[in-house]
Amino acid sequence: MKKAYSLLPLIALSILLIAPESHARKKVPLSIGMRQHVDHSEFDDYPYTDDTLSYSLAYEYREGQGLWQIAVNYSDNIDVEDGEPEIDQIITPALNLLFIDGEWIGGTGILSSYVETEGETDWTDLYWQLMLGFAIPIGKLDVTLMGFYPFENWGSVLDFGFSDVELGGWVNFKF
Repeated sequence: MKKAYSLLPLIALSILLIAPESHARKKVPLSIGMRQHVDHSEFDDYPYTDDTLSYSLAYEYREGQGLWQIAVNYSDNIDVEDGEPEIDQIITPALNLLFIDGEWIGGTGILSSYVETEGETDWTDLYWQLMLGFAIPIGKLDVTLMGFYPFENWGSVLDFGFSDVELGGWVNFKF
């Protein structure tokens, strides 16, 4: 079942490639970004720890005020607590559904992380995130500052704590 999670980004990309032809005439937004993770207080299997940085690459399909974003985060050499196995790298594909209102952007996403620990690899269970941010247009670029709230399942979304909010940013290129 966990191997099926790895197909999520491939399925989403396939859907975008067969999207209506009108998309081909629109500007194609690609994004690069960075995110600072926290050691989540309510999410036991969250693979990231405090102050872990991940680097992101994303493709967006925009239609009106909504957009689908296929993203992947990458982080390596993650610091862990004493006694825990060292995490060599984490690769996290994500599929996000976002809505835009002026400069404000927000939505939700589904993720699964591929974790390599001392030569052992495994996928996490699917988990979710809520996102809210502000986009600043600068010519053909948008600089977006975002807050991310990852959570294990929809039943735990109300266990919200501000210390569990992660910060990040994107630079969106339109060409």
